[in-house]
Order: sequence, then C-alpha cells, then structure tokens
Amino acid sequence: MNRIKELRTGKGMKQTDLARQLGVTQGALSGWENENYEPDIKALKKMSEIFGVSVDYILCLTDEPASGNGADETLVALSAPKGYERLTEDERREIEEIIAIYNKRRDS
Repeated sequence: MNRIKELRTGKGMKQTDLARQLGVTQGALSGWENENYEPDIKALKKMSEIFGVSVDYILCLTDEPASGNGADETLVALSAPKGYERLTEDERREIEEIIAIYNKRRDS
C-alpha cells in the first residue's frame, strides 16, 4: 500500500479531506496515492506536519515514522539542483553567498 494512503486511511480521512488540507485537488492526491506522480516539497512538508511523521517516512526512505532533523535534510536534498550533493562544503557556501546576493538585490 502507498504510504500516503496508509497514513490517510489510518487517520480515517477521505481523499477529499486531506486534499482540502493540502490545498490540492482530490485528483492530485489520487495520483500521488496511485504513484502516477509525486507530491511537491510543499505538500510533503504539510503531510509531515499533518501526520506527525518525517518526509523520509512518507517517501518510504525509512520505516521509522518519527520525525527528526533528517526531515529538513531530505527537503533540502529534494530541492537542491542536480549535482549539489557532489559539491564540497566550501563550494556550497559560495553558492549560498551568491544566492544571498541575488535575494538582497531583489529585495532592494
């Protein structure tokens, strides 16, 4: 059984109930549960909060439902550009500094 469906039914929720809480259509949620496509990072984070489990658990990367610091690491890894994991810490810091410069310009 799909982990999202397992969590939803375990709480006695209908697809429409969870979809409403996530701000998505029932069809989108059905697509995730049928593994036709995957939820975005925002939806994963919200489901993690709703069900009190880690994003890793939702994605079946672990069988331990407890959330911890690893949830944030998974979200960062999912949102990072391809190849980011191969960069050194110094290279990652440089990229973060460049991003901060662009954000500062945008906010000015």
